This record gives sequence, structure tokens and C-alpha cells, in this order.
Amino acid sequence: MKKILTLILALFGFGTAMAQGCFVQFYPFVVQGTTTVSFSTTSNPSATEISTWAWDFGDGTTSATQQNPPHVYSAPGTYTVCVSIVTNTGCTDDYCEDIVIPGTTTCTAAFSASISDLSVTFSDSSEGANTWSWNFGDGITSTQQNPTHTFSASGTYNVCLTITGDNACTDQTCSSISVVAPASCMADFLVSASDLAVTFSDNSEGANAWSWNFGDGTTSTQQNPTHTYASGGAYNVCLTISGSNGCSDQTCVMISVSQQTNSGSISGTVTDNEGNPLANATVTLTVSGTSTVVASAQTNADGTYSLQNVPLGAYILDVSLENYSYGSLTTVNLSALIPNLSNIDLEMQMVDGIQNVHLVENISIFPNPVSSFATVSIMSKENMPALLDVIDMQGKIVSSLAINLQIGENNVEVSANNLPSGMYWIALHNTNVVFATTNMFVAK
Repeated sequence: MKKILTLILALFGFGTAMAQGCFVQFYPFVVQGTTTVSFSTTSNPSATEISTWAWDFGDGTTSATQQNPPHVYSAPGTYTVCVSIVTNTGCTDDYCEDIVIPGTTTCTAAFSASISDLSVTFSDSSEGANTWSWNFGDGITSTQQNPTHTFSASGTYNVCLTITGDNACTDQTCSSISVVAPASCMADFLVSASDLAVTFSDNSEGANAWSWNFGDGTTSTQQNPTHTYASGGAYNVCLTISGSNGCSDQTCVMISVSQQTNSGSISGTVTDNEGNPLANATVTLTVSGTSTVVASAQTNADGTYSLQNVPLGAYILDVSLENYSYGSLTTVNLSALIPNLSNIDLEMQMVDGIQNVHLVENISIFPNPVSSFATVSIMSKENMPALLDVIDMQGKIVSSLAINLQIGENNVEVSANNLPSGMYWIALHNTNVVFATTNMFVAK
């Protein structure tokens, strides 16, 4: 009879809680960086129809009054938390869940910087960090712990380090970093030698102190020293400079010095255009740009000649022989480095009739040096046509005048307006023979 009544009551809505049951559940929230937990419950029926809340926090402590009690754990760890309810109708339910309480880790961002010109090495000194995010203040970033960064220009940059640690802790610190680009120094020097004495001329940039090592155990701190070596040889000369901003540079040059001679020699062979040696030809050496003869010699039977004890300098080499002409301009230069020249061979051409290479007695030019126009004075022994050429030092004819020489003095105007400064040859000749030559110096 009771079972039938209970069924009837259930059908008509009586005893609903008993028929439907009840339940409870909670969600834990750990406050970051602490061991404090708050709980949020959900239940059926609602909290207003629940008469009893019973909590067991898993650490030996309980609560029997609150729906959502906060709880502070004394130490990190894993705890089994349970909640039980009793409804107003007497329905009961419970719910349990393991929660993890992490440590109370905090993190602090900190760093130091070591600056060298535009390059900066950053050293992390943070606490509790396991990730690093750098912003160097110039648009460049890094995630390294201890990065090195080179700035592109001098200036002050706001560098920031952001760190994160366990339990999602985070911190940031910023610092102003000033960097200065180094001023450049470049060591360089020029060398001028005279016998064993060498003058060193500083050609450096940005220097205010000089240190010379002459390669023979001697040194100097002069800017432009002159040093005399004890003997000839090769020496490795080094110049080290420093600037006002601390920059420094060094350059080294291997130089050779020797006891120079004051004279030399010239030798060679005179032949005709078929290679046959010509004996008794007169070889004449004239100072370049003048008519001063410094040496002459007759060729031997085998056509060889030798000019000895010739002072160092620049010369014109000429050769004459009856019935032959020498139609070239041969320049030679005796220097301390090359005082002796050999195999300076001269080739002559046979001409018909008299040796008309000597039909011009003298040729001169004035003014010399010239800037615009010069007059070439020619003393001719015959009436004859001729060409007057201006030739540069590469052998190129830069101008040519066809003239008719008269016996006696002839004056011909030559223009230097379109010629760059330098030395030029003036050659008077016809199609077969060079009559005379001289030098013209152009100075603008």
C-alpha cells in the first residue's frame, strides 16, 4: 500500500528532490604567485535550498559553513579537495578533485652592459627568469639571454629587458645606453731617399702621435723624421699612429737603400737598316733640353760604342756618319737605381748624295718654357723644304708645319695653346733625314 502511495505522490510532483536527486561541483582558482585558492561551486538545487556545505581541503583542515570559502595552503603540493552538501529535502551529494598549488615564485628583471664603441654586450642578472625578450631601442630585438648588439650610429638608446618565469610571473626593466662610433685613423707615409739618408713624410689621417720603427733597431716619435742607415739593404719600416679619440693604426713598407753613385755608362751597337755594324760612327750624348754635349765616342769595327763616366741625368743620344742619317729621337736616363745602360742600339739609314743631316747649323726656341706661342729659330745652310713637328713624350706628333727654309736665320711660330704642361720634342726633318732637334717646355 505504501509503495502505491509513493508512486502516486511522485506522479503528482510530490517528493521532487528525492525523485530527481541532487549534485554539487566546484572550480578551483589559484591566485598567481601565492598558495591561496578560491572556489566557485555549481549545484542542483540552488544554494538557497542547500542547508549544509562541508569542505575538506585535503591538508587536514575543513569548513562547514560557506558555499565558496577561500583557503590558504601552507606549502605547495597536490591536494584532494572534497565538498559535500545536504539539501533542505535531505538529499546529499559530494564532489572531489585534485588541485595543484605551485610555489610562490617571483621574478625580477635586471641586466648590465659592457660598451665598446658601437658594440654592446648585455649580461642578464635577472632572478626567476626562464625566457628573455630584449628591445634595443633601435628597432632590433633578441630572445637570447646574453646578447651582443652593434648599433648602427652613435646615440643614446632605451634598452628594455622583459622576462617571464615559472607560474607566468613577468617583469621588465629598461636602461639608457649611450654609444659613440670610433673616429677612424689611417696610417700612411711617403719615402724620399738620397744615398743612405731617407726622409719619411707622414701622410696619415686623424693622427696626433707617431711612432716610427726604421727596421734597423732605431725608432722615432717625430712626425716627419729623416733617418740615415749605416749600410745599404732592405728595411721594413713601420709607422704606428694614434688619434685624440684613442683610435690607432699601423702601416709597414719595405724600402731599399744603397750607397748611390754619381755617374754611369751607356753602351750599345750602331748598325745600318740591314743589321750590318757601322764603324767610325760618332755617338753624341746631349743634356736633355739643351745643346750641351757631355760625352761622345767613335764606334769600333764591330759597331760597338761605350760612353763612360757619364753624370747621372736625362740625355738625348744621337749618332752621325757620312752618307747615313739617324732619323730617331733616343732619350736615356741614368739614375741611382739604374746607373748603367747597355744594349742601347742605334740604327742608321743610308742616304743618297751628300749627308744633308748637317744642312742645319742651329735650332733654338724662345721663350722656353712657353705658355701660348713660341718662336723656333733655325739657321739653315741651304734653301730647302722641311717639316717642323711637335712631338710629345709618348712619341705622338701633336702638330706639324710644312716650311720652306732659306739660307740664314728662319723664325717659325709654334702654338702651345692646346698643349698640356710638360716637355715636348721639336724635330726639323724632311722625308728621309732629321736635320735638328730641341726641347720645348710648356708651362700653364
